[in-house]
Amino acid sequence: MMDAFTIRDLCKRTGALIRVAEEGKLPIVTKYGRPVFVAVRFDET
Repeated sequence: MMDAFTIRDLCKRTGALIRVAEEGKLPIVTKYGRPVFVAVRFDET
């Protein structure tokens, strides 16, 4: 299951979202319960 963050979490839990993405997971960000985007870890390759 993907980790989910709300738009409000972007302000309050940015570090947590970054850590999840760094672990190679795909955290999804939602607005009013609907998916908006997925955070993906940047890789030089």
